[in-house]
Amino acid sequence: MFVFVSTATKKAKDKFRTRATVSDWGDQCIVPALPPCAPNAEVLREGTDVTLVGWGNQVHRLMQTADLAAQEGLSCEVIDLQSIMPWDEEAILASVEKTGRCVVAHEAPKTSGFGAELAATVQEKCFLKLEAPVQRVCGWDTPFPLAFEEFYLPTPLRVLDAVKKVTAF
Repeated sequence: MFVFVSTATKKAKDKFRTRATVSDWGDQCIVPALPPCAPNAEVLREGTDVTLVGWGNQVHRLMQTADLAAQEGLSCEVIDLQSIMPWDEEAILASVEKTGRCVVAHEAPKTSGFGAELAATVQEKCFLKLEAPVQRVCGWDTPFPLAFEEFYLPTPLRVLDAVKKVTAF
């Protein structure tokens, strides 16, 4: 089974849920063998007080949060996860062991989001090193409101509230 997203004039969204047996190119479709993705989280900013973990669009918001936290005297380590399957467990755990605190931000709803898996792993493997419970800053547990996207997504101020909460614990 292939999931094929065409760049033709049809909307690409229409093809996301379509199972393609024949591509737009007929028999000329060649599917390259992709090498397995190695976990490769990147530390974008070193810090000592709190580890901020995110991926995708949330990373630039976490950088803004780190700037706001620095104005209040808090040092945040910002990690861009870059891949959630597989995810770089070693990099996250090493950072959390160093800072003792972790805030995970992502755009999905809080319930059943990948951040819950990440938080559970950190809680399980860094329990004795944690100074505060792992916090998640996520989208709300509601259907995604396209017209009110900015009110739904985690903002730097919402993440900053979580940073203050874990540092005051």
